[in-house]
Amino acid sequence: MAEHARALLGVSPEIFPVSARLALKSKQGDASVWAASGFEALESYLASTLDAPGRVQLKLLNPLGVGAAITDRHGAIVRDRLELLKEDVEMLEEVEAQLAVYQQDLGRDFELRMAEIDKILIENGKEPYSAKAPKLSHEGQLTPGRSVPAGQRT
Repeated sequence: MAEHARALLGVSPEIFPVSARLALKSKQGDASVWAASGFEALESYLASTLDAPGRVQLKLLNPLGVGAAITDRHGAIVRDRLELLKEDVEMLEEVEAQLAVYQQDLGRDFELRMAEIDKILIENGKEPYSAKAPKLSHEGQLTPGRSVPAGQRT
């Protein structure tokens, strides 16, 4: 119970094990069991700590303490999730950067292959494909205003 209270509230509360049966028996006339009931220590604690200002302080601090403990616990969870999201964003930015490099490499390779095709076409007395084919932009998209000839569409 003390561990649960410490986990929830962040403080170790005073715990008084008591026996209501022994306290009742003591109140009914058997004074020898009063100390064993545990109520003597509880009553002493209550009388010494719960004076008028102490009662007001307890009434105000208890809900605030519980609220602060819950806020701290959930704040830590939110901070952990935020850190994870930051890591995810960094990873996405890295993937996007790698994709941009890959697209540039692919565009260069495409231009080299097209130059090879044009060379073969010229050697065979044909018009180079690059003269009539649409160009790829640096993003790997066809440039505006150009279209693929009808016989060359896939």
